[in-house]
Order: sequence, then C-alpha cells, then structure tokens
Amino acid sequence: AEVDVRGPKSIVDNISEVVAIIRLSGESDDFEKEVEVKAFNSNGEETTDLALNPAKVKARVMIVEGRNNKSVGIKTNLLGNPADGYYISKITTTPSSINVTGQSNILQAVNYLETQNIDISGVSSNLEREVLLKIPDGIALQQRESNKIKVTISFSENSISRIVVPKVEPKNLASNLNIDSLNSSEIRVTLSGKASVISTIDPANIILNIDLSDKGAGTFEIPITTSMINPINGVAISNISPSSVSVVISSK
Repeated sequence: AEVDVRGPKSIVDNISEVVAIIRLSGESDDFEKEVEVKAFNSNGEETTDLALNPAKVKARVMIVEGRNNKSVGIKTNLLGNPADGYYISKITTTPSSINVTGQSNILQAVNYLETQNIDISGVSSNLEREVLLKIPDGIALQQRESNKIKVTISFSENSISRIVVPKVEPKNLASNLNIDSLNSSEIRVTLSGKASVISTIDPANIILNIDLSDKGAGTFEIPITTSMINPINGVAISNISPSSVSVVISSK
C-alpha cells in the first residue's frame, strides 16, 4: 500500500504519486500479479532518478461481470471538527455520482461509495482535496471512471445575536422648542451577525436617530424602524423593542 521514495530532495518534493500499472488482456477471473511501480511528478511525467522500495508490489485484482451497471452517489467521510465558531456550510464532490458495475446481489444494496477520510480538525477556511474512493468487494468502477474524487468543503462562521441599548439622538428639533421627555431607556435593539463582529461592537456606536423636523409642541408616538439606526458593516438588526418611542415637546 505504500512505497518509500528516496532521492534528491528537489525531485522527491515534486513527486505527486507512485503508480502500479496493471495491463489487462481479457482476464475473466480474479488474479494476483506482481507489478513494477513508477513515480510521477506534479506534471504527470515519470521520474526515474529515484530509489523506490519496494520496486514491485503484489496487486490483487477482482473481476466481476459487467452486465450489471448502476449510478451511485458519493458519501464524504470527515474526521474531527472545524475551528471553534465555524461550521460546514457546503460539501460538493466532483463528480457528484459515479457509475459502478458488479455482482447483482451486491450491487443492489450499494447506493453510494464512501471516500477516504478527510481531516477537518481546526479548519476555518474552505479546502479542496483529491481523495480515493473505498470500493467494496464485488463492486468495480465502470470503464473510464476514476476512483479519485475532488471534494470541496466550505466553512462559514457561526452567527450570534446580541441585545444592546442604543444611544438615542434627537435630530432637527426647531430652535424654539424643547424636549421635555423621551423614554429612550426602555429601547432594546437585537443585533445579528458573525460572532467575531458582534462580540466586538461597542453599544455606544449604535445610534438611534429620531427625526423631529416636522414636530411642534405636543406629545408624539414615533415609530422606530431599522433605517433610523446607523448601519454597521456585517451587522443586521433583527428586532427593535418597543416599536415606538414617546416624545413630549414644549415651546421655549
């Protein structure tokens, strides 16, 4: 299953895979064969200036009848958990399904093939991996299907909510008027967004602007809307309570 590759570091570092090529010639039964292994670089070129140990491997090849064919899904196997505060938002495989063949009694029970394990421990940024499929006994990939699958995993930061008391700022009050009362102490604003953003917000920066430009002396119940709060990048306002504020205005 593994081959030790030795040689100049610059060449070894560029090796992407070691391959044992099995050439078929009409076999109809399972067989074992000793096969020479070859090393290939990232450009797909064979590299000969290396010592491979072992230089040959024993391959066991299982042959099944090709009359029974089926398209099945791919299940991605993951190990570990993402970094704190992150979750898996999307997993895609390329291809998303694969064509297999095999013994009818085994093929009937197979609805997907699993990938080799992908370790996502502590990961927070999107990653892309090429992994092998686990092929059950009695099942084979159809001709021209590759057992190497590209898996793309997307991670997103958890969202949280936080309730703050906004700073209320009356605006545009006529110069001949006074505000006698404004019950702003009961106002609560619920902020939602990424945890890294919400946790660092200073409530003093949450400003509720009350426009009094069309108000004279009297008592007014002014509806509160999200547009009256200064926007903060990456933050959504999910709730405001109460939904209005009472203002008492008198003449000077």
